[in-house]
Amino acid sequence: MEWKYCKKQITENDLYELESLFKIELPREYKKILRECNGGRPRFNVYDSLTEKERMVKGLLPIGEEYNNNPLQVKDLLEKKSLERLVPFAEDPGGNYLCFKYINTAAAPKVVLWEHETNNTEEVADSFEEFLGKLYKI
Repeated sequence: MEWKYCKKQITENDLYELESLFKIELPREYKKILRECNGGRPRFNVYDSLTEKERMVKGLLPIGEEYNNNPLQVKDLLEKKSLERLVPFAEDPGGNYLCFKYINTAAAPKVVLWEHETNNTEEVADSFEEFLGKLYKI
């Protein structure tokens, strides 16, 4: 998969700190992509959800305090909305966030879309790998 518009490179320590702050283990494929292209946009950036066709991924949330809309900032927003089990990893052009939903921290998280206007979530994929497989270009 091709990624573009990458931000600064991150380290293993950056990933470890993020996992420690969230008290979770991030999906292996997600960490691999972050190492290669922090904050990047996938070349194939469209997917279909259960309720809507042709939803878009604007890009991964960049890791680093110097970036607006980094996962920690978005996590604070979600917690204010009483959505503690969501870990944001990407955004769409409309201000919604793709998140990992941890039902229990030992299992791989599902991918959900959090819609800011309704404060609702919609399941998108059973795993990050499945989500990547749903991406296409129009």
